[in-house]
Amino acid sequence: MFAVTGTPVPGGLRRFHAVHCHFSDHSPSQFGGIGGLSYVKDFEGAGKKMTLTLSIAAVLAALFGGAKQMPNNISIDPIVTASGETVSFGNDGGEYPNDGECDDPRFIGEGMANTVDNVNISGDATDCASHYERGNIRLARSAAEFAVSACASIDYGNDSSEWARDGECDDPRFAGPGTDSILQINDLRADATDCKRLCEAGDIWLK
Repeated sequence: MFAVTGTPVPGGLRRFHAVHCHFSDHSPSQFGGIGGLSYVKDFEGAGKKMTLTLSIAAVLAALFGGAKQMPNNISIDPIVTASGETVSFGNDGGEYPNDGECDDPRFIGEGMANTVDNVNISGDATDCASHYERGNIRLARSAAEFAVSACASIDYGNDSSEWARDGECDDPRFAGPGTDSILQINDLRADATDCKRLCEAGDIWLK
């Protein structure tokens, strides 16, 4: 392991330099490589320190371009379904790619993460494509595929959500401009007043 120490400079910062190295006893699964790089930096004087451990592989990749993985901005080919529908998954540029869950809120199903955020639309391609091909998720309905009259038969639950009655629907079963940008499984059937009103206005619909 490389132990990097710092020389104090004005302003409380440090100028870092390596002083020794030895192999880390941490497993590759912990640090993503064959060892770790650690350093200590003082923030507000003696005794207040933070240690950060980085993988050697990540550092070398950053310095010398040695990463041997596909960039996250490379798009995955769309899938054409048996019905002729083309499903575009985007790329892996979102916040949580390759974690085994689909984080793209355009989809719904058991393969979805418990919390989805609009910032991850088209940004979790590998996970979502995998779950889609296995039948664990599907594309959410569009507004045109949902009749407003169906709102009357929906079980909206209650208003037990932390975000109830805030003017946005927080129930993750819904899509549309009236939903919050972040939807959590904990709010399922827990924002009844908002979701019922917005559904009847045509601003949201069941996925």
